[in-house]
Formats: sequence, C-alpha cells, structure tokens
Amino acid sequence: MLMTDLVKINAVLERLAKLFKTEKDVALASCLGVSRHVLSTWRKRGTVPYEILCEVAAREGFSLDWLLLGRGTPRLEPQENPAIEQELQASLDLLRQTQPLWLEDAARLEPSCVLVKHALKRIATDPESTVRQRDTANVLLQMAFGVQGTKSAAVNDMRSDALEDPSIQ
Repeated sequence: MLMTDLVKINAVLERLAKLFKTEKDVALASCLGVSRHVLSTWRKRGTVPYEILCEVAAREGFSLDWLLLGRGTPRLEPQENPAIEQELQASLDLLRQTQPLWLEDAARLEPSCVLVKHALKRIATDPESTVRQRDTANVLLQMAFGVQGTKSAAVNDMRSDALEDPSIQ
C-alpha cells in the first residue's frame, strides 16, 4: 500500500464527511450504512469499495468526479425536465410575439401574459429546474416584465439579446 493511496482515501472520506456534514467517523459510517469498524478498516487499508461510493453518489446526488478526484461540483445538476423546457420555450415564443413596450401593461390585461409571468416565476424558483433554466426564466422576467427574480452568477452574464435569440440554450 502506497502512502498516496492513504492520502487519496482520506481525501475521499473527508469529502464524504463534508457532503454529509459530519465530523465524526461514527456519523459518517452511519451515513454510508457501515459500522465505524468497517470505516476504520478502509482507512487503514487505503481502499473504499467502489460499489459503495457509486451507490452513495447515486442515492445522494453526489458527483463521482468530485468525490473521487475533487474536480467539478460536489452535487450533480438535475437533469433538465422536458416539461419545464417546453414551458420555457412556449413563454419565450409568446414574449417574442408581444410588443416589448407593452408587456407591463399587457401583463395586467392579457391573460396569456399573466400566465407567462407566473410560469417564469415558478421556473425561476423550482428546484426541479436546472441552473440554465432558472437563469433563463430570471432574465426573461427582468427583461419582459421588469421583475427582479432570484439571481445566480450566470444571470449577470446574460445579455439583452435573449428575446431575439431563437435558441434559449
């Protein structure tokens, strides 16, 4: 067993502890579904069963790249929900058909604009939406209705040509 193996295993176990927000091996072992003795044996041998790491990563939504290598983000981004994507596209299509100067008034008078505004607000805060979907909804809310939604870092990078862009991706 190489010293680097121990360092790597300890780093993996430290990342797991961080994700589970635990500081003690007893708590980490419990989260992993093993005894503290088994966890201690893994540390001594410098090995953790890959199957267990895959199972925990899949169950908890952890990124294996981050868990094993420390690269990327700790949690996986949810897969894009096709229903949310269709709703975003329909909202964008409707906004393209509406005269931009009238949107604030149209939102008060036109039922379809009211529905679009509510749909975009929901998408912007829905945990099932991906970051890209939330950011797109926020930009559209801000541009079309002057509504300040929740912001992520990517929203600040988006430009005003979103309504003219045929692709919302």
